[in-house]
Amino acid sequence: FKQRAANFEAQLRKKDEEIAQLKADNEALYTETTTLKERQNRLTDTISTVVRSNQELTEKVNIASRLQAENIRVGVINSRNKEKDDEDNEFRAKRVEKIKVTFNLGRNDVSPKETKQIMMRLIEPDGAALYNLSTGGGTFMIDGAEAFYTAKQDLVFDNTRQPVQFLYAKGAPYKTGLHTVELYEGGVMIGKTTFTLK
Repeated sequence: FKQRAANFEAQLRKKDEEIAQLKADNEALYTETTTLKERQNRLTDTISTVVRSNQELTEKVNIASRLQAENIRVGVINSRNKEKDDEDNEFRAKRVEKIKVTFNLGRNDVSPKETKQIMMRLIEPDGAALYNLSTGGGTFMIDGAEAFYTAKQDLVFDNTRQPVQFLYAKGAPYKTGLHTVELYEGGVMIGKTTFTLK
């Protein structure tokens, strides 16, 4: 019995040593796992920061690449095809056959040289935008809401302050009062002016 007890005691000591070794190995693995998790969290934070920075840079580039309409002028053309341009932007309503809007696209070295779609909204004194599907009018999105445009043009932006012209014939008498012309590209307003019909 003494021999068997001694053998059991020796086996228990050996098992205790194995358990102690396993505990030490476990602690080492736990420490390594914790270190790896911390490193992964730091990398995730870094990736999130880089993604956020990229989004901010993309937004800045998008803002910087917006076009601007410069030197916006409004003229009217009567039924005899004679054009009238007034510094005060005031015209007689009954003589107006067509509205002519001209402007230049401002220089922008950030905006890519590509096809741009320019929309013009001609807004009457009551706040309604003129549009007619048969004359090229339609709808587009402004700040997530649908809006009507009077006319649109596709043109290749070449960064040369190129001139743009819209000619609109309503086909009916124009209302008297203050009219607004809004110009858009990519759903963003690039210019605005007003004129009065008396």
